[in-house]
Amino acid sequence: MRRALTLTALLLLGCPSGETPPLLTAPARTLAFVSPLSGEVENPVAFRVEAHEDVVLVRYVADDLFTLGSSEDVSGGFPFGMDFAILGGHTMTAIGHDEEGDIVAEDTIAIDVLPDPTELNELGTWLHPEDLVASEFTHGGMAQRLADSGIKRLYLPVGEGAPDCGSDPVLCDRDATDSYRAVGVEPWAWMQATAAQEGAAQAETIREAVPAGYHGLVIDLGASYDAAPEAVETLLAAMLFVRSQCDTTGLHLGGNFPLYIASEGAPFDRGLPVGRVDQAVDGYMPRIDLEAATPDQLANPDQWINQLLCEWRGEGASKPVHHVIAGPGPSSENAATLDSMVALAGREASLYSTPAQADDDGWEDLATMDWWTGAFVEPDCTP
Repeated sequence: MRRALTLTALLLLGCPSGETPPLLTAPARTLAFVSPLSGEVENPVAFRVEAHEDVVLVRYVADDLFTLGSSEDVSGGFPFGMDFAILGGHTMTAIGHDEEGDIVAEDTIAIDVLPDPTELNELGTWLHPEDLVASEFTHGGMAQRLADSGIKRLYLPVGEGAPDCGSDPVLCDRDATDSYRAVGVEPWAWMQATAAQEGAAQAETIREAVPAGYHGLVIDLGASYDAAPEAVETLLAAMLFVRSQCDTTGLHLGGNFPLYIASEGAPFDRGLPVGRVDQAVDGYMPRIDLEAATPDQLANPDQWINQLLCEWRGEGASKPVHHVIAGPGPSSENAATLDSMVALAGREASLYSTPAQADDDGWEDLATMDWWTGAFVEPDCTP
């Protein structure tokens, strides 16, 4: 019984509040990754290690924060599989424990997770607060319309600043998120952050969103953060701290609860240097307003989108950039333009609107889109 209890205690359960757990150090004994080794790997990833004879359990930890899972299969090399929702660079650590639950060996590799070529893009749309209070709206009905249209992800508005499940009940509504998951649509929480409140108070949104079943959080930086990089850093530090306390191993994302930054204008145009926040986020979601685009930009979307992306890279963004396409809905006359924009914007592109649930014409227009599902290749941004 002692061993079972000790091993159970190694995992973070729920989202408890409390102090930062103490750092653990490992004695120098042998444990090494057999597969994969550092470098590019294709999603999903199968991990296996060779370990010292004292090792009876291996935990797999991503990015020094998340225990993704564990294995006790000694003869099989402690195998563990992960379908990463956040592609790109990850640090993976295998931590070996003995019969007493003590750490006796560990090894770390750096991997670059590439998409599974057979995997569909995570294309999405956004709901807005007024959508949730429309007379005909139900989560079940909306979920079915989204699934019928081929949409894979929905961003739901969960309030501004510190969480308030009384004012914004969708934040804490597990039945709502279950409605979307049941038909293959990922529910993501979308919050409006404000510099008028402490970052620690706003970070409590994660503590509500994880048990409610959201797959990630989009933090929309309002105008109050303009030219205030310290306030953004404080907010994100608080977000990372709360996220580190939460057990997300039951979610589709396999232990990682992504944090994306959304903004109407690029942060580096608002006095917020990307390089200072890049390590704290998993991606960026800048909005592209088609109605404000010039004729030349619309006539040359490849050049336009590539230029926008390279601006982010030039400002220090190493994480994925997922463009949000705002503007006119996908009527038959502009569906081709939107399709071309989605193709350029990448596997997690989205439209900044969703038809009203009773808007049959709007859903019919949405169906005119092909919802491109090819492989996205970043442009070469080398000067």
